[in-house]
Amino acid sequence: MASIIRRIWNGLRGWRALFAFAIVVAALVWMDQRTLAAAPLHGIRPQGSTWVLSTSNFPQFWRRLAQGDAFQRMRKEWPRPQSAFELAIRLDTGIRPTPLRWRVWLGQRVTMAKSQDDIGLCVFPGILLRTVDWSARLLGHRPDADGIAVYGPYHYAWRDGFLIASRSREYVMNCLVNGDTGPLRSRSDGELAFQWTGSPEGYIRTLPGPGLRVEGQVHMQLSDGEGPLSLTNAWPQPPVFAIAARTTDDLLTLAAMVERTAASLPEWESHKQSLLIALSGWDVTQLSESWDAGFHHVALALLDVSVEDTLPIPDAAFVMRGGSTANAAHPLAPLAAHHVSIPYEWDGQPGLYIPWLGEQLSPCLGRSGRDWIVTLNEPRMAALAGSLSAGPAETADVDVTLRMSWESAGKAAQGIARIIASNSLLPRMSGEEAQGALSPKIDALSHLGTLHINARAEGEWSSFNGNLCDPAKQAGD
Repeated sequence: MASIIRRIWNGLRGWRALFAFAIVVAALVWMDQRTLAAAPLHGIRPQGSTWVLSTSNFPQFWRRLAQGDAFQRMRKEWPRPQSAFELAIRLDTGIRPTPLRWRVWLGQRVTMAKSQDDIGLCVFPGILLRTVDWSARLLGHRPDADGIAVYGPYHYAWRDGFLIASRSREYVMNCLVNGDTGPLRSRSDGELAFQWTGSPEGYIRTLPGPGLRVEGQVHMQLSDGEGPLSLTNAWPQPPVFAIAARTTDDLLTLAAMVERTAASLPEWESHKQSLLIALSGWDVTQLSESWDAGFHHVALALLDVSVEDTLPIPDAAFVMRGGSTANAAHPLAPLAAHHVSIPYEWDGQPGLYIPWLGEQLSPCLGRSGRDWIVTLNEPRMAALAGSLSAGPAETADVDVTLRMSWESAGKAAQGIARIIASNSLLPRMSGEEAQGALSPKIDALSHLGTLHINARAEGEWSSFNGNLCDPAKQAGD
């Protein structure tokens, strides 16, 4: 009997090794899961960071995004929208990133921040990377006196189980000495949160579900009205982009926020100066302080972009809706005081046609029903006068609405892409190469449906929610 057992035992020698290996792997996986589960929800970043992006489970968010309905709608023309991000990670680290590889090497928690020094990353790795780092130290790759080591272009260090990395040594040092470990806007559901400081501060956070749902807040005071907005969906055709609000002051507040954001772009100042020069002949001081009194709702829309000339020309409209029939002089008529203007009529109502910079940039002032209308060209005024609907309205607690038709935006972008290609405006690319690079991506974005955001005034803050690409809503519905 003993010899039989011995022969069976010897016959299982290979299986014993495999079984032992499986036990070791299972133990490592269990330890890795315990390590990652014990990680604090939010990582370390420098005090006073300009912005912070965070998630409690980046691989899960990445996988849901790649398999979600938005990416699926783009897949035919743009199979891998995330490829540029993956390539950048692979070139810097030597690892081709996938959700599984990211989790195995870098864990689940991710906190990325921008400080005055640079941009940096904070993760909570699992057993594998910790073992590799421990082995590297045994082989002599040790950090300096401050605890900071170097890998390729990155400086990195460990603190409280977190790995902090940046191209800037000062960034890593600031995290070690005085890093911020306070709570962030991301939650335990793995969705992504982006928060920023400055004026105004705020955050935006993704939510589970189709259409890339989002919510957030901005430290910005809007008018808190009682009745529902009626201009959100008033346009006869889906605009490229449209914003509806309660007052012109709300539009100016939003414009100021956009201007402060755009100021960080290197090209913005030159574009801004060009715009100011073009508008210098329109003296807003001609308007009285109460020129916009009596308006219940206002809306601004980019309806199309003309690409017939070398430069794209916007086709935009501004509508001011009052509580009664518009039957007085146009509120913006004083702006035409120093310009040649021609009396005109649309929808049986008098107005002004102001020749300025050709047919596509000759403002028109008109009225129809309860609406005062401004357009940048006569055909658009003819199309809108008498065609703006009275609804359907939003719910009464909505104070600002943003809508963008990805399809309309795609058509406009294709025209701009043709201008870029025909004039060889992309460096190191021929016109044909530029068209081939841009056109499929624009077509892909055209399938995303509608950006659909509603905002509500809440004292000194404004909250918002909606979808970045809702397939179920069209901008004119």
